[in-house]
Amino acid sequence: MNMILRFVVVPAIPTETGSMRSGARFYCETAPIGFNIYDNEEKLRLMSAYQTRAEAEGACLELNQEQLQSMLSGRESMSSLSLSHQESSVISRLEACGHVRARL
Repeated sequence: MNMILRFVVVPAIPTETGSMRSGARFYCETAPIGFNIYDNEEKLRLMSAYQTRAEAEGACLELNQEQLQSMLSGRESMSSLSLSHQESSVISRLEACGHVRARL
């Protein structure tokens, strides 16, 4: 079972910088694309733009970690609740990659 992450990297929408005419056709000139981060929960693109996919993926990873950490800290304050299988799976994968400190 794959968990859908809250934040994901998507290609940016090209912005039109002008147009030119060639005969009966118009051609749109666009700026270089780059990458954005999409919030799957809010269903919108974040305003930040990144030139490379690697930069966007790094920022995306940080956002997902922050979201996970805040979710976990909320769970820890309610010690009577246990982690769902899906959340445990995500934590295990992040720990295995060295992105989150191992639980004690």
